[in-house]
Amino acid sequence: MNWLEIIELNYGENKPKLIENDLETLVKKLNKEKARQVIHVYSRVSEEIDFSIHLHHKSKNIEKNGSLLGITLSTVLKEFGMIQHKVWV
Repeated sequence: MNWLEIIELNYGENKPKLIENDLETLVKKLNKEKARQVIHVYSRVSEEIDFSIHLHHKSKNIEKNGSLLGITLSTVLKEFGMIQHKVWV
């Protein structure tokens, strides 16, 4: 079954360029390592203060609260702003 986790990060006033570069590097590395997962990071066009991280999963079990990776990313990114973490089928 396919399911999707969306982690949204809202920075508020400042968007450190460093975190953007770190996210891009992390996503490239994870996409190479994860055969059953595809990860994309989007940045909002009209406001350069938001990110949306999409974790695409293919597995029999849907984790209602999110995957370990999704939960870890949400926890780490909380220090940079407000986080919303949702699971979609």
